[in-house]
Amino acid sequence: MTSRQMLLCMQFTSGYGAEPGAWRLPGANLSSYTDMDQFVRYAQAAERGKIQLLFFADTPVLDVDLEDQALDVISHGRAGWNAVTTSDPAAAANFGRPIPPRTEKYERAHEVVQIVQALWGSWEKDAWVLDVPGKRFADMGKIRPVNLQGHHVASRGPLPIPPSEQGQPVIFQAGGGRYGLELAGRYADGVYANPYTIEDGRAQRQALRDAAKRAGRDPDEVKMFAGSMPTIASSRRAALDRRRLLDESVDLRQRVRYLGAMIGLPLGYDQIDEPLSASQLADAVPSPHDPRSARALEVVREGWTLRDHLSARDQYGLDPRVTEPAR
Repeated sequence: MTSRQMLLCMQFTSGYGAEPGAWRLPGANLSSYTDMDQFVRYAQAAERGKIQLLFFADTPVLDVDLEDQALDVISHGRAGWNAVTTSDPAAAANFGRPIPPRTEKYERAHEVVQIVQALWGSWEKDAWVLDVPGKRFADMGKIRPVNLQGHHVASRGPLPIPPSEQGQPVIFQAGGGRYGLELAGRYADGVYANPYTIEDGRAQRQALRDAAKRAGRDPDEVKMFAGSMPTIASSRRAALDRRRLLDESVDLRQRVRYLGAMIGLPLGYDQIDEPLSASQLADAVPSPHDPRSARALEVVREGWTLRDHLSARDQYGLDPRVTEPAR
């Protein structure tokens, strides 16, 4: 019987950390945004902390063509792909189109994943012969086009790069809702989730296992990574102080707009110190694109001001009334 082991993953959102204003804090390295050496140092620190996976989040506002990038080969088979659809109109605009209806968006996602996987497999395992005496770089009989034509996307192939040392790059999924769950159940090796309780985490994990079964897969092939955002310090008091220092760097105007998007309301900063009105509460609905939206709506319905709601502790599922215990 094999022993069970917890896998730990860390997300990189930028060279400064997850908080938008962290780059302005004392001691921050202002060149971190483009300094790959900084990311190497982060990775080394993560490795010392027993972190086994690093996740770089991005938005396709700057397009990266996976078919022409050889990152997985360069890294000796240590890269993966987060196959997620976007709900950001600005990202869709960079592809010259609005965000399609949800059904169409996920139909396209299924086709894209299938074509990318086919392209990754367009070289057979031993196609890269590197036969110097025979002057054969590759066996062209083992490199074939894929010739796939879907309703939304198509590709002839093959790729101009040899296969990954891991076979094919690992596929992750982080979309929410029924459509995202089905995409994950069919293709994903790992799924990023944001449960707020142990029970919620178990329910999400079971839903993922059920989706994998419906796709004819072994549910144990799909791993779920439950997200958290710790503040690391020498004591609980020091961690709370550090958390509050980070809170002060946050642009609350942007956070108010984001909260409005989560609950379907056009919120303005001039309401930061007020609770939602009765008419606003009647019109508020959780966004189907963000799994945190239902929890956000629960909290604003309790009568807290927007500033209270946007406190960092509340953002990650804790009651804003929770304080440091007396010593």
